[in-house]
Amino acid sequence: FIGNLFGTFKYNMVAIMSDSMNPLYYRGDAVVIKKLSNKEKDTLKKGDIVAYEDSTGTLIIHRINNIYMDDNKNYVITKGDNNNSVDSIPVNIKDIKGKYLFHVKFFGYPRVFISEIINGKW
Repeated sequence: FIGNLFGTFKYNMVAIMSDSMNPLYYRGDAVVIKKLSNKEKDTLKKGDIVAYEDSTGTLIIHRINNIYMDDNKNYVITKGDNNNSVDSIPVNIKDIKGKYLFHVKFFGYPRVFISEIINGKW
């Protein structure tokens, strides 16, 4: 538990805070992601579901919609399955934290409730 909390294991469980990937998983589910080495990141392809941090430090888990190279760097364009359009900011492939493996229904709800209480939504 402590190793998972501090991100020292190869696999991490993350609570889902939105419905952007419905119907694959929903808000309140928990997703298990596998941390990727740089070599593993080079094997990512369109359709893979990856985890990355946005500019606010929020972990986003979306599907790769496109991969392209610019200035000798690989970038991915991601999209939530339930979103109408792709995410507006490309992600440098080196900034990807991990890849989706599976999810556990409802297991993330404690984290969702705590976050809502802290943010005054309750």
